[in-house]
Amino acid sequence: MLARGPLTAGEISRRFTISPSAVSQHLRVLREARLARVQPAGQQRIYELDPDGLAEIEAWLDGIGPAWHKRLEAMERQRRFETAPPTLPR
Repeated sequence: MLARGPLTAGEISRRFTISPSAVSQHLRVLREARLARVQPAGQQRIYELDPDGLAEIEAWLDGIGPAWHKRLEAMERQRRFETAPPTLPR
């Protein structure tokens, strides 16, 4: 949602069926994780993605990507083996 641009806390809250205080708690967790940042603007708090925190996650994912790719390929080979029709002996 914030990938499309900054939103106020109220705009974010209106998009969910949970209480505004629950949304506020989730936003706090995102701030603490450096995934979102907030800018006070008068009475409002404007949230946006935190590019520094997202870059950190991207770097981490880049580091584990090759290992996961190998594991996923192995799982796919095993799945194909298990779902292949049996071959008849000659």
